[in-house]
Amino acid sequence: MVIIQIIFWLLAIYGLTQIIVETLIAKKVKEQIRLWAYYTNSNFIIFLANGIVTLCNCFLCTSVWIAALASFHWYTPSGELFDVNLLMDTFTDMMFGSAAVWFIHRFERIVK
Repeated sequence: MVIIQIIFWLLAIYGLTQIIVETLIAKKVKEQIRLWAYYTNSNFIIFLANGIVTLCNCFLCTSVWIAALASFHWYTPSGELFDVNLLMDTFTDMMFGSAAVWFIHRFERIVK
């Protein structure tokens, strides 16, 4: 049963990462964030918005943070297997989820 939950967790992370990084809707949202930042005329807001948009264009970067949110709020595979503490479990899940999603993404690119 744990294997099925981990597979479902990985597929959810992969799907959310795919939506944020590669869909047309997310691209338009990212463009609007960048435009809004330039209209504020604040260097800090422009810097922050450019950082967020850059992060959301990187498949590996986005999957790290999606895995962290999924682990912290939904299900933690390392908590099921090791149960050290919440912070260490979340960090382990971030690295595991990101690596697994990256390999799925690379496999998808190779198959295409």
